[in-house]
Amino acid sequence: MSASINLDELDPETRARYEAEIERARIIYGTYKDMTLNDIVQQCMQDSEDWFPDQAKSVPFLALALCGEAGEFANMVKKMVRSGRTDSDLSGEERLAIRLEAIDIFIYLCNIFGILGMDPVQTYGYKREINIKKYTGG
Repeated sequence: MSASINLDELDPETRARYEAEIERARIIYGTYKDMTLNDIVQQCMQDSEDWFPDQAKSVPFLALALCGEAGEFANMVKKMVRSGRTDSDLSGEERLAIRLEAIDIFIYLCNIFGILGMDPVQTYGYKREINIKKYTGG
């Protein structure tokens, strides 16, 4: 989904919301641009503690929430495929919506990584080595 969002394709309300988010991101970009994946995991966990203290450390809740977000993302993709379109055919509003669903998935995964006490970069490297051996015989 690498195509950019054409602001002219957005309805006025969505465009205003998107432009406000972009401006906010520009203001706080310095806060995020140097973050590592582990920093993001910690930030997601802190946000969950602040916003949803009763569920923040519940793997079952987060797993269900992850599945819900993945279902919303999959439903958007299903509708795109069913209509014979590709991601480059999406309107700016549709592209923004699908990107936000993908980030919701990422946020729940980050929370799960944090609860499990895992370093996602290190664990990725470990799992990739397993997959190399499994799929290439190496």
